[in-house]
Amino acid sequence: MRRGFNLLTGGFGVPIERMGEFRRQFDRLVGEMEPARVPQVGVQRAVYVTDNAADARAAAEEARWNMRVTLSLRNHYERVERGRAVAVGAPKEPDTDDLLDRFLVIGTPDTVIRQIRRVQETVGITHFNCSFWFGDIEHPRIMRSMELFARDVLPAFS
Repeated sequence: MRRGFNLLTGGFGVPIERMGEFRRQFDRLVGEMEPARVPQVGVQRAVYVTDNAADARAAAEEARWNMRVTLSLRNHYERVERGRAVAVGAPKEPDTDDLLDRFLVIGTPDTVIRQIRRVQETVGITHFNCSFWFGDIEHPRIMRSMELFARDVLPAFS
């Protein structure tokens, strides 16, 4: 904070309400330091927009792969075979419904809008960074998701 940097947080494996806890702790520490300028806070999340519930669930499973690799590396239980990271499941991994509800921003345009607003309210962000590619989602699906995001989600935040 002494140098005036802002904060970008997120990450696979962290539920939205936990990010809210981080924010409250951050605000407490900022208040103790009394900086000249209060840092802005942004969040990065996996984002996938679709008009199909089955496609949303499939995208959540692709995000699960990233979450498994990220958490295994972060928590030192990773596995690498032939130079490639292997997705190692965590002992207490959320099910797909929990992933979609608390960890990811994936679903119909209305669902994605609702999830981003939830992140805004829970974490108090000034910026939202979308990670549109994760797992092994094919390029045409990613492009379609980005088109839906631009057409149907982004206007809700302008």
